Amino acid sequence: MYTKENTISLVSIILPTFNGSKFISKAIESVLSQTFSDFELIIINDCSVDKTQIIVDSYKSKDSRIISLANVNNVGIVESLNKGIKISNGKYIARIDDDDTWSDINKLKEQVNFLERNPEYGLVGTKARIIDTDNNIIGELGTLVTDEKIRKNIMISNPFCHSSIVFRKKILGKEFLYHKLKYTEDWDLWIRIGLISKFKNLDIFGVNYLKRKGMSSKNTKSNQIYYQLKILLKYGFRYPKTLISILKLINYAIFY
Repeated sequence: MYTKENTISLVSIILPTFNGSKFISKAIESVLSQTFSDFELIIINDCSVDKTQIIVDSYKSKDSRIISLANVNNVGIVESLNKGIKISNGKYIARIDDDDTWSDINKLKEQVNFLERNPEYGLVGTKARIIDTDNNIIGELGTLVTDEKIRKNIMISNPFCHSSIVFRKKILGKEFLYHKLKYTEDWDLWIRIGLISKFKNLDIFGVNYLKRKGMSSKNTKSNQIYYQLKILLKYGFRYPKTLISILKLINYAIFY
């Protein structure tokens, strides 16, 4: 059993969940297996009706680093994330979804070390393997690793796997919490962070990102176009290749 004497942690890990009982144990275990141990794991249960809370409570009883919050009403991922950030104590904020796992036990240590050594960077992710429910590798995320390449392509597509990132909490204020942009709340935040700091993806595979059957059905074509267009219009030409991104979006709307 792990017992933490100091109530202030260097890293606050935010894990929102809704009906996550099928996968959340693996997510929690992957966090607790990290070689870097100076963290708090904040789990926000968004009114699950399955056994999620029972599972969370079983881990919480064994590890004092786990903080469990239960929403009174189902409020969605954005409000749950912001709730976790607001009560967090860490210098850094890390993220993991309830159906993903951290696949490298040194992931968090490498990211914290990088941010401690490089104060000009505000956000660091890792590469991720996309897997299906049978654990087959079907793709990769976060393959752009340098600030230059990420910055040149961030308006075309999201260059970070959400479950991989660690960012500086001090970079957040009211304006730097997650905004209510369905399907793109993370991408929107990265873009805002990049306006005042540098980006990095470590050249390691730190995450297994689970792509479940039927997940894409939520992201209908019209929703994808609508929310990406909002981001493009919101940030205009403050990043390279915005025009290319707009043209690609128009092409997608017409031909796909």
